[in-house]
Amino acid sequence: MTWRRILILVCLLGVASVGAEAADAKTPAARCAELYDLYYHYVDDANHHHDGERQQAEYAKYRCAQGNTAEGLPTLEAILTRNLVAYPKE
Repeated sequence: MTWRRILILVCLLGVASVGAEAADAKTPAARCAELYDLYYHYVDDANHHHDGERQQAEYAKYRCAQGNTAEGLPTLEAILTRNLVAYPKE
């Protein structure tokens, strides 16, 4: 290998490791969006009757968007747990 190829390879490995670390450290807002997406994909589509759960999820999403993730995240986690949807823990 030439020095140029080695240098390019080292740079690519460095960028890949920084990207993996950044993906592991999610912000609370990103986690909130992820949990809401799981709710919408697995629970909301099958929920044809009104039980207030959709409004709870929408309000939790709204609270997260307003910056109050301490209130929104536990609500979304409780909804997913109640509906037996596995979600990533922190």
